[in-house]
Amino acid sequence: MVKVVFLIMSGDQKMDLALRMAAASVANRRLEDLKIIFFGPSQEKLLNLEGQAREDFDYLLKNGAVDKMVKPCPLGRGCTTTWVSWR
Repeated sequence: MVKVVFLIMSGDQKMDLALRMAAASVANRRLEDLKIIFFGPSQEKLLNLEGQAREDFDYLLKNGAVDKMVKPCPLGRGCTTTWVSWR
C-alpha cells in the first residue's frame, strides 16, 4: 500500500476535485495512509464549502485524513503558531 499527502492550495474547482479524489480513495481503501494539508486560498474556501465538496470534507475529517492547515492569520497579527491540527 501507498502513503500519500495531498497539499491543497487552490481555492477553485481543483480543490473540489482533490476532495472528491481523496474521499473516494479513503472510502475504497486504496491507500494505506492519506493525509491532507490545506494552505493558502483553500483555507478560505473551507469556510464556504457546499454540496458534495462539504460532504467530502466532513467524511475526510471524520476518518482522520485531514491532518493540518496553515492559519490564515500571519504571525505578526497576534497568532502564536502557523499550524493548526484537526486532531
